[in-house]
Amino acid sequence: MDLKINHELIPLKEVIYDGIQEQSVELDYILPDYFPDIFKLIKCETVPNVTSYSVSDDKVVYELCVDVNILYCTQNSSQLNTIRQKLTYSKTLEFGRTGSGVYAVLKAKTDYVNCRVVNQRRIDIRGAVTVKINATAEKNQEMICDLFGMNVQMKKKPVEYAPGRLTCGKLITVSEELEMNSVSHPVRNVIRSQAETGKTDIKVIANKLIAKGNADVSVLYTCDDSDNAVVDSLKFGIPFSQILDIDGIDETYKCSISTNVVSCDISPVADKDGNMIKLQCELGIWISCSAMRTAHAELVTDVYSTKFPCTFTKSKFKISQVPEDVNAQLYAKNSIECNEGTIDKVFDMWCTPGNAAVRIDENEKAVFVNGIVHYCVLIRNETGMPAIIEKDGAFEQRIDLPDIHSGSTFEAQVEIHGCSYNLSSSNTVQISADIDICGKLYRSSEIEAVTAVEINDEEMKPLDPCCDCAIKLYFGTEGESVWDIAKKYSTSVKSVMEENDLYEEKLTEDKMLLIPIVI
Repeated sequence: MDLKINHELIPLKEVIYDGIQEQSVELDYILPDYFPDIFKLIKCETVPNVTSYSVSDDKVVYELCVDVNILYCTQNSSQLNTIRQKLTYSKTLEFGRTGSGVYAVLKAKTDYVNCRVVNQRRIDIRGAVTVKINATAEKNQEMICDLFGMNVQMKKKPVEYAPGRLTCGKLITVSEELEMNSVSHPVRNVIRSQAETGKTDIKVIANKLIAKGNADVSVLYTCDDSDNAVVDSLKFGIPFSQILDIDGIDETYKCSISTNVVSCDISPVADKDGNMIKLQCELGIWISCSAMRTAHAELVTDVYSTKFPCTFTKSKFKISQVPEDVNAQLYAKNSIECNEGTIDKVFDMWCTPGNAAVRIDENEKAVFVNGIVHYCVLIRNETGMPAIIEKDGAFEQRIDLPDIHSGSTFEAQVEIHGCSYNLSSSNTVQISADIDICGKLYRSSEIEAVTAVEINDEEMKPLDPCCDCAIKLYFGTEGESVWDIAKKYSTSVKSVMEENDLYEEKLTEDKMLLIPIVI
């Protein structure tokens, strides 16, 4: 008689890298001849984006683009001028470990930036950006799901797991020429532009995914040739759609899609009469998709034979499940005081989220997300000069998650979808921001499963029976496992339950049991 063993390959998630990679930003910029001299520096900001990346078993290769945007004024003029530069870097990070099915998430942010006006024609910029990289791999673990022969008895536990992750990423370019309406002033110079994507609709067909969404674009521009600071703004939407090839995907998969605007280039375009009343907009949007599905298995957690000596090996595993999307919204308020005189006009305001910190409270069954929002307001003071006032504001959001348990992790991404302001006094701006928290709750179940079984069949010698009787009396206590009782007497669970008319795997009360002895 042979022992037959059926195995199941269960993928186990392991983190092979979690850290940051720093990139210094250095720019010694000399103004071209057609640029006016620098008299007053208004604002210098850097916006980093990972524009594309590819992942292999032991490393990630990515392209990093840092947009440098400088606002300044000339002497005896309040007109805003802008300098734009793109700095690109090709980066490689070796994980130090190898794995299969590697999945990486990359997020870039500015650490700091210092801008120094060397003279009227030269600017020196020094700063740093960091890219946070988290890479996970899948390791297939062979576990026993069934045993046959040699009077073997099994105890099983059902588990849910994600059998594999399908991923893809693609950079798309969306272009549109916008003709401004008749009430808008002709464009002189675009001084700031920003684009963000909202909810993306997806549709899955065999081996393909269709993504459709809309990018909301905001443009701030000067619109007068005089020396006065005449600034106007415009908001519009650009639709996009893309078909992504993902081998193996179908409707059984749960898809998570991320769209990130990695470049936003907007420039004025002259009409046939030479008037700058058109804007040419070109967006670079990185679309990434992760698809997972749920599978079920029953794993052997204990084993014995009613006739032969049996030894086995058990190990503890943490089995990951398909993550759950968790979204929350909050309305943050703050106020900024102007230290450069009274406020005559507010041109524009924008908000930039910082990194978010996550704290899980298992007792309260909740997740707390803490973060910082950087508020910037572009104003004109009573002297007619433009200025930037800015401030950091903290927020905390509680998200109730009744099903959270030990071993759960939560990833949060903070996005700003809309901000507004009002003047509460001559030098104070009340600001507010609509903050979206896009999170993922990762659950995992810990199981101690059997990975190897050995039954001593030498000379096929059976075990000595515990007694020479066919039935033994046993006094069981409430809550005691029928499995433990059957294993103790080398009999089967089925026999004990049938002999005593039991319907539960644990005793519901203290009672005397008849234990049939298997010879």
